[in-house]
Amino acid sequence: MTPPLLKIDEAREQVRALEDAIRRLREQHADANPRALAAYLGSLVEELWRLRAQVDAALGLDRAVTDSAALWVSLRGGTVGEGKAPAYAIGKVLEAIQTGVKQTAAYIETRRAFLRGVPKEIAQEVALDMVALAPGSARIALATASPQFRVDLPRPLVEVALESLLRAAEWAETGGDDVSLEKLLGETIVRRQVASRIREIAPSTTGPYEYLEFSGAVLGEGRRILMTARAYQHAAEYLKRRTIEEGSYKGQLVAIDIEKDLFSLRHAGRRIHCAFGTEVAEEARHLVGEFVEVTGEGLFHEDEELPYRINVTRLRKLRHEEHRDL
Repeated sequence: MTPPLLKIDEAREQVRALEDAIRRLREQHADANPRALAAYLGSLVEELWRLRAQVDAALGLDRAVTDSAALWVSLRGGTVGEGKAPAYAIGKVLEAIQTGVKQTAAYIETRRAFLRGVPKEIAQEVALDMVALAPGSARIALATASPQFRVDLPRPLVEVALESLLRAAEWAETGGDDVSLEKLLGETIVRRQVASRIREIAPSTTGPYEYLEFSGAVLGEGRRILMTARAYQHAAEYLKRRTIEEGSYKGQLVAIDIEKDLFSLRHAGRRIHCAFGTEVAEEARHLVGEFVEVTGEGLFHEDEELPYRINVTRLRKLRHEEHRDL
């Protein structure tokens, strides 16, 4: 039941009084250690958030936000506190989540990985909007930006992609083995992408926040996933030890020096050096300028999602319908 208007007005007056008191104390102790000051003001801030939540609940605002949110992201610890966090930290987390959802959704839909240039219709379908910032350190509510009208999927694509990304986050936090990640994501490039996104999202030992928590409708009632520096470290170690991986990549074959059998593959706006063995080199010479699929051993820098070199063992010219969307 909505509280009487008088009680809402009283709560608003108390909110203003607390805001004034907190502002005066901050001015009086401007030279104090920020963490010590935050601890000193902690009880006042908690009461302020409680009263603000009471007003929002009375007006029905909290329920409207909760109902529309697919995912809640909460940052805690470090320099985060009093319902706020550095803008760059929030921006980095949200961008990494959105990028990860788009890349994962594109793989789910097409069964191929995209470094960038995710098909426009998929990117639009899984776009996320920030619908609220809420009390409790820094809590961010995310909702789908577009209505989900498709009937060919049991669940909206954005939810499936989000769930895959969150399961990978849980894998990183719990120190899961490589086989578990392979079962979750069957493509080498996508696994590297997701591990890279986890490193961007998870707290690091030098970052502005110490804990990151996911909750909301995508995870189900009462379920939460907590990420700490363990998730960051596990994802980083995964990428570090997997600097050589087998994979297949599609793009346009370009000759650097045909006489010396030097070629590169134009893929996702990048050029990847290709080394062909004697048996494949002659075939490569006849496919210069064509769209091809190369398969072989990829050599990766630790921070990269694409190899800088591929030792090609198989080469195949793509059919027209295969390279149309490259």
